[in-house]
Amino acid sequence: SSCRVQVFFRTGLRLNDPDSIALRVACMILTNGFHSRLYRTLRTDMGLVYYVSASVASEATMTSMSRAAIVTECAAPNVTFVVRHILKEIDALASEAPTSDEIARARNSLRIDQLRMRQGRCPEHIAATYGHSLLKYGHVQGEERVVQMMNAVDADAISSAVRSRMRVPFVVCGGEDPPDLEGVFQ
Repeated sequence: SSCRVQVFFRTGLRLNDPDSIALRVACMILTNGFHSRLYRTLRTDMGLVYYVSASVASEATMTSMSRAAIVTECAAPNVTFVVRHILKEIDALASEAPTSDEIARARNSLRIDQLRMRQGRCPEHIAATYGHSLLKYGHVQGEERVVQMMNAVDADAISSAVRSRMRVPFVVCGGEDPPDLEGVFQ
């Protein structure tokens, strides 16, 4: 049986915090596309997961609700290994700056998302990331500021944001017969 695995981090981020943009780029580096770190290792190389995705939610007022999340689905016997590998890749991104190619791919993906929003096409992951602003205003407020902040994010800022904002994971596993997660952090 398969299990949906969610690894959450409470980030304490405010909307438009520079670390929010850096974490969005980090999440893209980890999970977006065939060349992303987690997709390449967990899906392509090892064949352990069905998919892997990530999101960052920053709140305007309630920073206690702000979070980053990595979500995947895998066979129940693989959960412990998959979660450990996710945490290992997050640690690697925190300690070793991403490559310029990884940053360029992530920025391009974020730009494509923004273009899709402007054209009225709103895939699910965009709605999850920018939903409140889209529903309330019909567009993402401060979009130009986000683009400027995204262009200013460098490798050191990405590693620093991951180090400071993705410290203590909270793992949730659901499915027909979810495994015991006790051994994940050992």
